[in-house]
Amino acid sequence: MSRFTADHQGFYLDGAPFFPDFRKNCKSIHLSAKLSDDLCWEKEKTEVERGKFVLWELDLGFSPFTPNDTATFFSHSLAIEEFIKSVWNGLQEESFGVLMYRGDWDLRPLFPQSLWRDHFEEWGGGDEALFAAQMFAEYLHRLAAILPDSLLPLIQVHTEGLSPARKAHLFSGARFEHIYFLKESPPQIASIGIYLPDDSLCDLSVLTTLDQMALSLDAPYRFIHEAKLTEEWDGIDQLIVPEFALSHQGKRKLRGFEAAGGQILWSSKSL
Repeated sequence: MSRFTADHQGFYLDGAPFFPDFRKNCKSIHLSAKLSDDLCWEKEKTEVERGKFVLWELDLGFSPFTPNDTATFFSHSLAIEEFIKSVWNGLQEESFGVLMYRGDWDLRPLFPQSLWRDHFEEWGGGDEALFAAQMFAEYLHRLAAILPDSLLPLIQVHTEGLSPARKAHLFSGARFEHIYFLKESPPQIASIGIYLPDDSLCDLSVLTTLDQMALSLDAPYRFIHEAKLTEEWDGIDQLIVPEFALSHQGKRKLRGFEAAGGQILWSSKSL
């Protein structure tokens, strides 16, 4: 069993909160795993430093996907299997996790509409950035399923230019359920939650309203997606809920939140 675990609140080392500080307790080691690489990382393994845990940055060199591209998935799978066999198996105790993607939040270039139009329309159309995030999440979960259960799969997303609600919407725990986000600063402890509606009810107008709600707060808060409400309401005393974007399933979960002692702050304001 790994010493490292993770949940929606953050990371844990032997059950205690842990924040990866790359100046003190962690080191990132880049492993090039593009389709043209030979997957030999003997030199990189010598970069491990005593007293620091390693974040293995497995650079898979993602390029635009085509629908049903099994060859690319096969190549990425081989790279992960080689990483497990030749790197992780001998350095499990030193390993914090594996970074599977580092890059921009806008994943649309990986799923160009010229190739994905039919899939996009079958999905429901509308929000192209959300579609790309969903497709990428599904692909990463397929790759992460190859990893040992004791190895944390991580990504780091550059979210400059995104509003808090849009960021939470694109990269919610409901979408990236078993993929964890590497952040630049320790998470704040929040007792206030903002309810993030189901995708079918969460358009850009709703997100703008949620951002206004967040701006009105003078205390730490966190967004909680409807699908993850029961799992993630721990530590939340008050939950701000937009009643204009609430599903029947959400209403049932909110009754459970109230039964557990939580307070709901209803918002009827919508743009």
